[in-house]
Amino acid sequence: MDQTEYIAHLRDKEPRSQSVEKHLLETAVLAKRYASVAGLGGIGELLGLLHDLGKYSSDFQQYIKSLSGFYDQDHDDDSCSQRTEKNKQTLSMKGKIDHSTAGAQFIWQQLGCNKKDWIKLTAAEMLAVILAGHHGGLMDISSEGGDLFLKRMKKEDGKTHLTEVATKISPEVRDRVDKRLASCVTISKLKKLILNIKVKEDAITEESLKDLELAADDGSAKLKCNEIKTAGAARLWFGLGCLTKFLFSALVDADRCGTIDFCVDGAAEARQNSNYTGWSILSERLERYLSHFSADTSVNRIRRDISDSCRDAAQRGRGIFTLTVPTGGGKTLASMRFALELAKRSVDDAHPIERIIYVLPYTTIIDQNAAKTREILETEADRGKVVLECHSNLLEENETWEGKLLSENWDAPVVFTTNVQFLEALFSGGTRSIRRMHQMAGSIIIFDEIQALPIKMVHLFCGALNFLLEQCGATVLLCTATQPLLNGVSKDYGSLRYGAEDEIIPDARMLFDSLKRVEIKDCTKIGGYSIGELGDMAIEKQQEFISILAIVNTTAVARKLYVDIRSKLEAESAVSVVHLSALMCPDHRKVVLDGINERLKAVKPIICVSTQVMEAGIDVDFGSGIRSLAGFDSIVQAAGRCNREGQKATAPMFIVNPADENLDRLIDIKAGRHAAERVLNELSLNAEGGKEDILSLENITRYFQYYFYERRQEMRYNVETDHGEDTLWNLLSLNVKVPTPPGRKIRQAFATAGNLFNVIDAPTKGVIVQYREGEELVNQLALEDDPSMVKKLLHKAQRFSVNVYPYQFDALYECRGIYKQSLCGAGCTEVWILAREFYDDEFGLSMTSIGKLKLEVT
Repeated sequence: MDQTEYIAHLRDKEPRSQSVEKHLLETAVLAKRYASVAGLGGIGELLGLLHDLGKYSSDFQQYIKSLSGFYDQDHDDDSCSQRTEKNKQTLSMKGKIDHSTAGAQFIWQQLGCNKKDWIKLTAAEMLAVILAGHHGGLMDISSEGGDLFLKRMKKEDGKTHLTEVATKISPEVRDRVDKRLASCVTISKLKKLILNIKVKEDAITEESLKDLELAADDGSAKLKCNEIKTAGAARLWFGLGCLTKFLFSALVDADRCGTIDFCVDGAAEARQNSNYTGWSILSERLERYLSHFSADTSVNRIRRDISDSCRDAAQRGRGIFTLTVPTGGGKTLASMRFALELAKRSVDDAHPIERIIYVLPYTTIIDQNAAKTREILETEADRGKVVLECHSNLLEENETWEGKLLSENWDAPVVFTTNVQFLEALFSGGTRSIRRMHQMAGSIIIFDEIQALPIKMVHLFCGALNFLLEQCGATVLLCTATQPLLNGVSKDYGSLRYGAEDEIIPDARMLFDSLKRVEIKDCTKIGGYSIGELGDMAIEKQQEFISILAIVNTTAVARKLYVDIRSKLEAESAVSVVHLSALMCPDHRKVVLDGINERLKAVKPIICVSTQVMEAGIDVDFGSGIRSLAGFDSIVQAAGRCNREGQKATAPMFIVNPADENLDRLIDIKAGRHAAERVLNELSLNAEGGKEDILSLENITRYFQYYFYERRQEMRYNVETDHGEDTLWNLLSLNVKVPTPPGRKIRQAFATAGNLFNVIDAPTKGVIVQYREGEELVNQLALEDDPSMVKKLLHKAQRFSVNVYPYQFDALYECRGIYKQSLCGAGCTEVWILAREFYDDEFGLSMTSIGKLKLEVT
């Protein structure tokens, strides 16, 4: 049979097919390039050549040739999407046609026979797991019922078709597979990287054991010694899990990209494939922009010095860095200057830096940062090709065939994304998000406001970053005014490996003193403040300082306070009262922020009532502020929105405690407030004349020591599984609560961990709102049937989307406030749309129809 007659994919609505041979070869080329950043190009190529061997089987060929239309031609063992009546019989076979196990069995038979070489056996298991899971996601290795991995490797030949497909592999594919397997370099590089991870973790273990020898002088030392060794083994296996995911990411993205390029006209041409505008050009554009900044004030001179320090730090080369700068210090552009300078210096390296990934905690602050960076780095010639925003999940994770065509894989030189998206690329289940993980290798990853990392993610985050730094050539920059001591958490479960020498700013304490522009005043009182009292305070402070920013912790209090202030001011008052919250879509917030900045620049009276969306990364400059008591990191961020340009020597920020602020759903804010109260109480007891600087570096460090100590048991991501209480850290390392089958090296419960993973406890869902252009976007999405155009529309729709929590989603669904919209004209991929009458031009998303708007929204 001619190789072209073995079909891998069919085009939609036209008689064109892609052969299995061509798909395997093209996937191998991409996977090789993606994995080469970690020195594993040969392994990537091998995975690409083997991943769809099962498609050579007569069963699969009979199935795909019977299709009349564009369907999910890859997923095996998944439920079908909507299909035509004509294909029901064929499609009923589809879930039984396994085309992913054959490649896994092939590699296992080739490499898994040497039981004495534990590193080679580990490599064999790793590659087999990757090949077996490249459509549905990585599997659990074992369960209470036994060895799931071995069960998959011993699956009947009649179901996997290995014997059959081995005789049908094209000569070119077979030749390249044989050469890769025969090459000592291919597997030895993977073995070397596995050994590198072991050596690194063994060194940490030895260091801990030496510390124990010095400290212990009783019978508990032996027990502690065993605990340290077990912890070292767990870190090793966590690192091996990261390596597995990296290679999995390279294969999945290569497979998806190759498929999309065949199936969608213009996709291959639109893809940049790392052929980006040069770093020297981008660096020059930023330098040209910065040259127009004057150093006419002390604040601007300090910002210039910070920026210069960042540029100079690039001379140190790749690695991990901290940038501890007060709010208003210009760290966004300064950190980008560092990244561009370092990237520019890497062009002659064996693996030059391809990407800068800028990670922010909230979708609400990506808009402004990405827009400013785009304005600086893009010209008309490369508009839309330099800066990519990726920050909203409008599609379901259980991705359909059409959904694959719409997903992003960070194919741009500068990517702005959120903590949620970044962490999902590392830890979520399935195949969509993990496509992005390999893009982190060899990249510069900037974490702005790193203190916002969810507490349960601490050890997972540190372990993953250590892997990216030490094994994949990544560079990491941690930016914040309040460094959260990620190098000080328990080494047993993984702490981030950096020290004081990795700080970019030579004298952070002096810098903080120089940039101190806000004085924190603790105005909390027993019993707290009523809404009326807070409203009176805001009006009084506005009269004194012209502009006042009041930030509270909940949407409910923000709305009540806004309404109270507005009701107390005369209709003809010159004072503008505005409201901001995360229930407003990015485009709506931008409209309001533009209005705020106009009044601030004109020195017109204004009171802004907001939730914490007004904090990190928002460039505004109020005369004074009121902040509901929260963690010190939040208070610092709020203070950074006041007296930003140093127009006064200092401006006051008043800390208050609203009486009816319910934080039961906001666990992190509640815990931060508790640690802050402890520090404030200690300061009030030890105050000497009331001159204590509440937000000194020492007090911020003390705050994080209290906060981390109180929550140390939460840092491994606690979960409930079928076998009781567990942690994601354990599931992704030794997985000790499930018996490890004899001889098995890889132990992780990848699928279970992925299914349990959510960055936030109540994962949000993106809903498109019909605000301004959003209404027309909804209409266009309903009518458009070109997948490439739908992708562009969805990208634009991120500016008109609001992320809602499950309880909000359920309430809206019950009252018909949201509905599903099918995309691509196939009824396969869907997004959620908010009904127009549930979006208020003042408050944003409403839980009731605007005609019945309730101000008491939880």
